[in-house]
Amino acid sequence: MSLPITLCIINHNGAGNLNGTLQAAIDSLGGVSEFLLVDNASTDASLELVRNHFPQVRILALSDNTGPAGARNAGYGAARFDVILFQDNDVRLQPECAATLYSRLQTKPRALLVAPRVLYERHPAMIQYDSADCHFLGLMAPRNADRLSTEIDSACVTTTSLVTACFLIDRRRWLDSQLFDEDFIFNLEDHDFGVRANLRGMETWVEPRATVLHGDGTVELSYRPGRTVAGRRMFYLIRNRWLIIGKSYALRTLLVLSPVLLLYEVFQLAGLIRKGWFGVWWSAFRSIVGQLPDLRRKRAAVQATRKKPDRAILRGGPLPLTAAFRRGRIAQMAINLFGGLASGYWKLMRKCI
Repeated sequence: MSLPITLCIINHNGAGNLNGTLQAAIDSLGGVSEFLLVDNASTDASLELVRNHFPQVRILALSDNTGPAGARNAGYGAARFDVILFQDNDVRLQPECAATLYSRLQTKPRALLVAPRVLYERHPAMIQYDSADCHFLGLMAPRNADRLSTEIDSACVTTTSLVTACFLIDRRRWLDSQLFDEDFIFNLEDHDFGVRANLRGMETWVEPRATVLHGDGTVELSYRPGRTVAGRRMFYLIRNRWLIIGKSYALRTLLVLSPVLLLYEVFQLAGLIRKGWFGVWWSAFRSIVGQLPDLRRKRAAVQATRKKPDRAILRGGPLPLTAAFRRGRIAQMAINLFGGLASGYWKLMRKCI
């Protein structure tokens, strides 16, 4: 029996992934009631493939590529069912994934959404992440990243952020007309949404018993081990982290954490200069300055709907930096030094937030 769910797949030039992705969704035990593809102005054969081979899929073709945030917002508004299972075009649902997520969401009346365990398609025994939390430095901290699934507990737990490769949400529990901030374009728009949802007093969960396989992501934007980090990705990571801190952190938090936040900026800038990325940092800085009027407006909106203090959602722990930033002896030494200082400061001051 079909579940009252809209499966919403976000696509941009994903012709190479869509056949396997859609077939996995159709074959997954515990089907859905609607298949919706939101296409972000693809220039490849994506739409032709879907029309010819998957006529049961409804297509919402966008004329402009506004990034995944804009596409998800469009799917959020167009879905025929209030419970929506979002996924990227390189995600393959595993058997019973949709049914398991749906069942979990129904047992959690305060939950806005629930995400599955994401495994690498190339290494399905390895966890890419169990959703994520918000590190006190404003970074997204993926849970259980790059660990064997057999070594990790499969208990369902709450998170303080979100990774949007795949997640199930009940539209009736959010109420607003949009989910994501489209000014983020790409990267951390999911982190921003997860943080804002938690500050509103809503719960976000991860259900490791529901699993998906995740492919290679978007060229020049997604990171996988062994790849070089693209300049566009770095730009959005720098700028969008600043946007999240500026929008969501309370004034008290900003004051208490200001020494370690400023030290992180120095640490980050030194590392970027060493890697020849000062121009990327400068572009991000100019962009954030240009967005200050909008940022003030968005900050007021976030603070007005706040129901939780920052101390309820911020987490400590190691710096959640990918292997690409840890390459080299000097980089690793600097990360270890700053990480130790930051952790010590957090342990000392977190009760003041």
